Amino acid sequence: MPALLPRLDGDAVMTDARFPDRWLTNRQILGLPADAFRLFVIANAWAVSNRTDGRIDLTDLSMMPDPAHDSDRSLLVETGLWEADTRGYVIAGFANVQTTAAQLAAAEQKLAADRLRKAKSKPTRSDVPPEAPSEFRATVKDRQGPARTGRTTGTTTDDEFVDFPDPRYPADNYET
Repeated sequence: MPALLPRLDGDAVMTDARFPDRWLTNRQILGLPADAFRLFVIANAWAVSNRTDGRIDLTDLSMMPDPAHDSDRSLLVETGLWEADTRGYVIAGFANVQTTAAQLAAAEQKLAADRLRKAKSKPTRSDVPPEAPSEFRATVKDRQGPARTGRTTGTTTDDEFVDFPDPRYPADNYET
């Protein structure tokens, strides 16, 4: 079983368990009792979210929101929606319907690479030549505000690459 990945950093891809429209007319699924149907849907969502690629270990059943009764599990195996093995169950055809752990990992790597590429493409102060037009220099000025230390007056200087007054400071604070 793959390690469960903590996703607290905000860089993770949102997982989504699918409920394809063909399931709305599938006799196997429509014929399930309410508890077995709920277990089938919750197990799909749980497996995608926890990146198990459709594997539901016996110990995992206790972590699902709805208690999984033996009769419901047996019925899912009998209908062919689940396959039983020595460790628990595998959702049949999981990779054909849901996003696999490898696909989610690839999507997260792509997001991280895109974020890095975007960060590298932003101009920095060292990228701006001194003879650059003031309109361009003003777009890459340093952040000004409470986080900026050492500012004692409301004046701006050419060292800051700013050619216009900062509207956050009263006009009478500017040197003319």
